[in-house]
Amino acid sequence: MISPEQLIMFVDVMAIQLGQGKNADQLAVMGCVLNQLGDALSTMGAQKGVIEKQAKIRLEACAKANELKKKTTASEPKKAAVP
Repeated sequence: MISPEQLIMFVDVMAIQLGQGKNADQLAVMGCVLNQLGDALSTMGAQKGVIEKQAKIRLEACAKANELKKKTTASEPKKAAVP
């Protein structure tokens, strides 16, 4: 994995390469498209994080409920078998 500083430099070099030979209008459109792409990825990441947190909370709640059920069942007196 690269450092945050290396990532910034990499993105800057990409911008320079992509921008070479483009006029101001082309650069503006490319910038808008890439901003929209970044916003969409950020939205997807945020939503995925929410979904993953909710799933983790549900799993923890189920585990706690199962543990409580085991404790309750273990502490109940055993019923005699009916012939």
